Amino acid sequence: MTHFLWTQVILLLVVLGSVALGTALHRHFDRRATDDARLLDTGVGSLLAYVAGSVAFLIGLMLAFAVEQYTEASDTVREQALAVAAAFDDTWELPDTSVEPVRRDIICLTRSLIEDSFTTDGGSLALTTHPNTQAWWRATIATFTVESAAHPEAMGEFEAVFDSLEELSQLEQQRLLRSFNELPGVVWFVIYLCMAALVTLQSFSLRRQPVLHTTSVVFTWLVTAGLLGALVAFAEPFSTFGFAVSSAPLEAVLERLQADFPGAVWLPCQGLDGAALAN
Repeated sequence: MTHFLWTQVILLLVVLGSVALGTALHRHFDRRATDDARLLDTGVGSLLAYVAGSVAFLIGLMLAFAVEQYTEASDTVREQALAVAAAFDDTWELPDTSVEPVRRDIICLTRSLIEDSFTTDGGSLALTTHPNTQAWWRATIATFTVESAAHPEAMGEFEAVFDSLEELSQLEQQRLLRSFNELPGVVWFVIYLCMAALVTLQSFSLRRQPVLHTTSVVFTWLVTAGLLGALVAFAEPFSTFGFAVSSAPLEAVLERLQADFPGAVWLPCQGLDGAALAN
């Protein structure tokens, strides 16, 4: 949210400063009233169109990159859901006594991912896995160690399940990293520079039409503020203001698995950090 506010404040200051600069230029050339001023008047329309097009292209390009980053983070969640489903389905090959404890850990681990790792903490970016989820990772590994040691003849089956969980862990890191996207400072500088040029030219060329001048500047500011807001929101999916990456694919997989494989393994999980997890 802080980043969003700063972009809007800087944009407003740029617009106000550019209006003042354009007005000053208008007064200067009006006082001179030279042939150069009339020549500048006839060519300013083409220059205005060029600058406006540059602003639109630059913001549109950055917005496209930010949306792509957000989409990649969302796609990673779907891949995580497939990894959970694969791990759960592979438990059919485990010894009977190992099926329930392994499934139980997979369920609780996934619930912790959904409930703990997709939440925000007031706008800061959470680039590390939640402590409760980390605890469930350790508990799951411990269960695998115990069960595989008790059934060495089924080591291959245990490895198949563990490979899917290892993929889930790697995808979780990918999601966290893909959800972090900081646009370079030079991009913001160029955007604000182009906006300054655009509003200055508007103020200069529309100086004798105050209503049109005010309408043009206000709508240019509003549209640009909206585009920059969307740019920040897509670039920061974990922020309070940002478009949050949804855990819906993981929730859908758990719902499907519970319907297909009902039993005591679906009882509520206790958070290993002391808080109860949702069903």
